[in-house]
Amino acid sequence: MEVTPPAPVRQGAPAPEVPLPRRPRFHGVVVFAGLGFGLTAPFTALLVVALGGAPEWAAYVVSSMGLSLLLVDFFGTRFVPRLGPRGALTASMLVFGVGSVLSAVATSWMVVGLARVLQGFGSALFMGGGVQLAVRLVRSDRRGGAIGTFNAAWFAGIAVGPLGGGLIAALLPGADGLRLVFAVCAVLNLLGAAAAWFGIPRGRGRGRRGWACRGARVCGACAAGPCSGWPRSARPSAPAWR
Repeated sequence: MEVTPPAPVRQGAPAPEVPLPRRPRFHGVVVFAGLGFGLTAPFTALLVVALGGAPEWAAYVVSSMGLSLLLVDFFGTRFVPRLGPRGALTASMLVFGVGSVLSAVATSWMVVGLARVLQGFGSALFMGGGVQLAVRLVRSDRRGGAIGTFNAAWFAGIAVGPLGGGLIAALLPGADGLRLVFAVCAVLNLLGAAAAWFGIPRGRGRGRRGWACRGARVCGACAAGPCSGWPRSARPSAPAWR
């Protein structure tokens, strides 16, 4: 389904909201991703201990996700616009799913630690791509609400995920139940990646200039059209949403 981007707006005026019927699908994908990402949150440390790791190493493994999140926030988010929001969300869930598979088949707690770092990269990629798309689906004066809705959908899934993980872990005793949780997490993330690829809008890649905002000189919504504050020859082209 093609949606024609709105015409350019006057400089200083809010850009018209992109009339996308797929915005609820985007929030649905965010909730589903939160379920998948949150499913194993309480069980990583338990799996480390079950595989012979000391409690202090379990703590290090759990906190290792923060390191990868920090690295992506500092160095990796510049590449998110090159993927496009849909590509970033899809890739993030694939990466997180791979980490879940590694944890499910791990025979050493150190493998779980490496998988946890990998999952951190996936989480950071999702947050970068998700916020990028959320603010581009609304007018500039609604960006705060768009980010709030995105966060609400995300944390709703994160909050419910561990409850399902506990029910799954109870199906099998000991480490087998924990492995089952990570296996289900991998499947959920694979389904979420498919939902992101086919269910949310697509924008053309940014190329060398692309969609990156340039501060106050960019119009209210980068995806809404050419930026009225730029010279015509320098205005970035608007992505075609599908």
